[in-house]
Amino acid sequence: MKKGKLGDSEKLLTTIFKIVRNRGYAPLKTFTLAINNVKPLVFLKTKKIRGALQTIPRPVPLRSQLSRGIKLFIKHAKKSNRPFCEALADELIESSKRRSQTFRDSLIVHKRAVKSKSFAHFRWR
Repeated sequence: MKKGKLGDSEKLLTTIFKIVRNRGYAPLKTFTLAINNVKPLVFLKTKKIRGALQTIPRPVPLRSQLSRGIKLFIKHAKKSNRPFCEALADELIESSKRRSQTFRDSLIVHKRAVKSKSFAHFRWR
C-alpha cells in the first residue's frame, strides 16, 4: 500500500487470491506458507571495524520480517515481464513450494549471515 491506496491494494490481493484459487491451491494457506518461507530472520549491516568494512548479522523484529518479506515478493514480481497479479501469484505459489527466486534470495542472505557470524559480537557498535 503506497500513498494510502488501501482500496487498490485490496483489489490486487483479491485478484491474486482468485488466480491462486483457479490454479488449484488454497489462497490463504499458500499466502501464509509463502510469507513464512521468505521472511528474513536476520539482515546484514555493514560497519567499519579496524579500518575494514565488515558485514554484521542483526536480528529482524517480527513486524519488520513481514514487511521485508512482502517487499521481496513485490520486487521480484515487478521484475517479471508479465502482468503484476499473475507474476505475484506465481511467486506466492512457487515460494510456498520453496522454489522461487524470492526464496533463493532469502536463503542467500541467511547463508551470508552464517558466514559472518563471527562478527556478531560487534552488534552493539
